[in-house]
Amino acid sequence: MRILEVTDLVKTFKAKRRFLKRSPEVICALNGLSFNLDEGETLGLVGESGCGKSTLARCLLKLYPVDSGHIVYRGRDITRLNPSQMKPLRCEMQMIFQDPSASLNPRMKIGNALMEPLVVHNIVPKDQRRDRVTELLNLVGLHADAMGKYPHEFSGGQRQRIGIARALTVNPRLIVADEAVSALDISIQAQIINLMTDLKARFNLSMIFIAHDLKVVEHIADRILVMYLGKIMEVIHSDEIKNARHPYTKCLLSAVPVPDPRAASHRQILKGEIPSPANLPAGCVFHTRCPIARRECAQHVPGLREIKGGHQVACGLV
Repeated sequence: MRILEVTDLVKTFKAKRRFLKRSPEVICALNGLSFNLDEGETLGLVGESGCGKSTLARCLLKLYPVDSGHIVYRGRDITRLNPSQMKPLRCEMQMIFQDPSASLNPRMKIGNALMEPLVVHNIVPKDQRRDRVTELLNLVGLHADAMGKYPHEFSGGQRQRIGIARALTVNPRLIVADEAVSALDISIQAQIINLMTDLKARFNLSMIFIAHDLKVVEHIADRILVMYLGKIMEVIHSDEIKNARHPYTKCLLSAVPVPDPRAASHRQILKGEIPSPANLPAGCVFHTRCPIARRECAQHVPGLREIKGGHQVACGLV
């Protein structure tokens, strides 16, 4: 059963008007994205900075309004719902933010921060809220005495665990993790990823996991969606990632460090700069940096075509 269906999603932003410019620039963050997420599935989302990953996360949870397209959650089109109509669905759709230091109120104790969703949605009786928060803290590997502390008293990994606990407070069905481990060191990353994997299996969560590190996404995700300048370049099952076909995905794979100094290096380095999202290239948005680009790539916009078994590629040359 599909929990989320996204069709032709478009999101633009207006930049500040520059000196001697008659009108502000329009930045295209999402350019006609379409994909789906099944119940209990983890979809990994990768791409360079500025490709639209975080914007997509916020659009899916209705933190940003979209220009056009449709977001269907459990069979209901939520694209045009207002905040009051979205409130009952907030319990089912939660987000883990990249920087827990910024997403946690520095003046609010952890216990109050975790109780706040229970108060807003009134899903647990008042006399049971403290027990619920204690249960959540234990679930993410923290002690009950954390309730009386402030965010600055915890390490980065502990704050991220608190962010995960807060997302789980209202028993969600869908979690969007936006760069949830990017700010952590390797050892803490492994702990948080293992924790999220265990919680996903325990509560049968559906998850969209956003990250830069392709190896991290490969470990936690069932499918991987590769983005570049607001468009989907490739959709592939994580266990087939070595068989990626799109030149951009191959470049991302070749950038992954190999923990063996004697191993032969076959890095495929991307040349040039990422084009401005305010002035997207004609045709395929990747053709200005693509190592196999031809003249026709600048004239035609390639759509996603299926190669086999759910493996989709937006390139006419592979």
